[in-house]
Amino acid sequence: MKTKNEAQANNTKNLMDMPLVYMTGAQFLELSSMSGRSIEPPSTESDKAAIPKIVYGIKGLAELFGCSAPTASRIKKSGIINEAITQYKRTIIVDTEKALALMKERNGTKGF
Repeated sequence: MKTKNEAQANNTKNLMDMPLVYMTGAQFLELSSMSGRSIEPPSTESDKAAIPKIVYGIKGLAELFGCSAPTASRIKKSGIINEAITQYKRTIIVDTEKALALMKERNGTKGF
């Protein structure tokens, strides 16, 4: 009968010989934990930290939504995110959290 260490060594050798393409996610994580390097899934907290609280102008709106400036202008003119926009003369300030929530509520209907 194999000892626990022998079985683990055999499992490690099998994983080391297996092409990465054929590994399941669990096998890959097991292999990476055996090598001493831990791989952590990306957290949503760091994603939220990457988005600024407010953006300025059409350019900032375009960067927020990942679209072109003309498309961002059409989104603004459509009134979908009016609650998130504060505008004084030519200065546009957009609350990003509110704008993203309003776009999410829109449920993917097309046309701006």
